[in-house]
Amino acid sequence: TGGRIGKPVYSPVNGSVWRVKMSYNGYGKGLYIKGDDGHIYVFGHLSALSEKIDRTVKEAQNRAQRYYVDLNLLQDSIPIKKGEQIALSGQTGVGAPHLHFEKRSSNNQPLNPLEHGFKLNDKVRPTFERIGFQLTDDRSLFPDGSRTLRVDVVKAKAGLYSTDTVPYLSSPFGVLVDCFDQMRTGSMRQSIHRLTLSIDGRPVYESVFDSLKFEIGPSVQLEFDHVSAAAGEKRIRRLFHVPGNEYFGSGGESNGIIGADSSLSDGVHEGLIEAEDSFGNKARLEFRFMWGPEGESRSESADLGVRETQSLGYTLLDQGLVLSLDGGSDKDSVGRVMVHYRNTAGSPGGIGGSRGWAVTPASAGHVFVTCQSIYNQVHYVEVSPDFRRPHQSPFGVKVNVSAVGYQDHTMLSNDSLFSVHTTRETFYEPRFLALENAEAPATPGLVSNCYRILPDAFVTTQPFEVELKVDPKAIGVRSKQAGLCWRDEKENEWVWINEFYEDDTTSGLTTSAVPPEPRGYYPSGTSLGGGMFAVLI
Repeated sequence: TGGRIGKPVYSPVNGSVWRVKMSYNGYGKGLYIKGDDGHIYVFGHLSALSEKIDRTVKEAQNRAQRYYVDLNLLQDSIPIKKGEQIALSGQTGVGAPHLHFEKRSSNNQPLNPLEHGFKLNDKVRPTFERIGFQLTDDRSLFPDGSRTLRVDVVKAKAGLYSTDTVPYLSSPFGVLVDCFDQMRTGSMRQSIHRLTLSIDGRPVYESVFDSLKFEIGPSVQLEFDHVSAAAGEKRIRRLFHVPGNEYFGSGGESNGIIGADSSLSDGVHEGLIEAEDSFGNKARLEFRFMWGPEGESRSESADLGVRETQSLGYTLLDQGLVLSLDGGSDKDSVGRVMVHYRNTAGSPGGIGGSRGWAVTPASAGHVFVTCQSIYNQVHYVEVSPDFRRPHQSPFGVKVNVSAVGYQDHTMLSNDSLFSVHTTRETFYEPRFLALENAEAPATPGLVSNCYRILPDAFVTTQPFEVELKVDPKAIGVRSKQAGLCWRDEKENEWVWINEFYEDDTTSGLTTSAVPPEPRGYYPSGTSLGGGMFAVLI
């Protein structure tokens, strides 16, 4: 709509109004037309409806005495002709001025309209920008301690791309591709309709965006690399299947995992990704990788040993936890990392233990810990330096990392004030979460400590509860104005997520001379991911 409100919207078919939903969020003013062809056509974010439709809506709003209504109308109660103006485009609901348009099947299943009757003058090929290699086993890392290697691509000629880098790989991996499609040069970037992956001329995986079922809608986000999407890189597609993804439009041999069996021989292999949009425009990305024995890919760059001057850090990934030792360059140094954990799912008092991993030059100072149910809480990580250097003392750090998604209910807490509540159904597969005290930017009205859930971005099937206890004295008489907030780092602002309630239990003051006092205020809310949280007035 060119960023403007008030563009006329016309019906593409003969039919009748099937549904009208007037909401403050979502599609805003939403209109649904049931076509005589049996399909359903959806128009969202409208600023106004045609007079005959608006009359029915206003009558329903007056009866309900509210703006929000969701009307399901009898067939032919409001007939519509093809080409008839039905509305004006707008900015109601969520987003900038634009028209949200869908074509759905007769059973209300969304379809790709460009594959079902809507042809546009598109002569532009899809574009490739990067390719990624993501390790998928339970132990391997790249030399920098990451699980993903990203490589820029080079455009050779129209529709043909290649890479200058030939990575060495020795563990099973999946391919990521940063790509997009456009209707015309300089227009909006959108997802590519069809992507296929072949290795040495053998088809391995295919992903086609054609239709969708609402009941599996949330899992479709797993077609994309969601950590990149949270950082603003929205077009990085997975060409392999991950647990929880029920989308029926993608799949392939070994779920797209390369090297998952013994069929891959040592040496250089040729890869090809083909992209095709809805109008037959195609592009190709050719790449190579070397497959060989485990360990060789790290030997040249691995020069980090365990020394008493080193520091210990950790990174949370979808598949596990990466422990990183920084500093030192003794190629002969050998040490051990010990993870100490509690498993509160055991006896009433909780059982615990520890596990250790050797840190050698070949590991480049990094250890990968796979998420398992025993790590109900990892509370301490200890580094034992080279046993051949007895003068070096062990050192360690306290952490608050928990494996979630295994139990019916898991509560993560921090200094008895901040808590996170998840269930088995919160995640597509179990994962690690961490809680940390955080330093918030100068913020007027801040009445609590700040806390951070790590990682900042992860995929959930449903919201989980977050709760933060606040000292009543910090709030005073303004308790009803205090609420739990999440920090939107990108927009540099706090977002209210509060569902406030007060704990009316006493603090132990029982004499008649002193009236009972509230133990505390517990602002709570729900979140779909990590980041910084605090209570503000």
